[in-house]
Amino acid sequence: MNTPTESEDWAQCEFCRDVQRVDDAINEGWIAYFYKGDIEFGAACPRCAEQFLQLASDGEYELS
Repeated sequence: MNTPTESEDWAQCEFCRDVQRVDDAINEGWIAYFYKGDIEFGAACPRCAEQFLQLASDGEYELS
């Protein structure tokens, strides 16, 4: 796990709490946000996204 510094932007997985630089997270296929009903949540790493999320008919990711 990486350690955040103030000079960089970081993403943290809502499920496993892994932390990744935003640029690295984008390159590694992280999901930027997802929904549970109308509530928006933050990022999900690819491992957790595969386990907990599904693509909804509106094209947004949601909890499965």
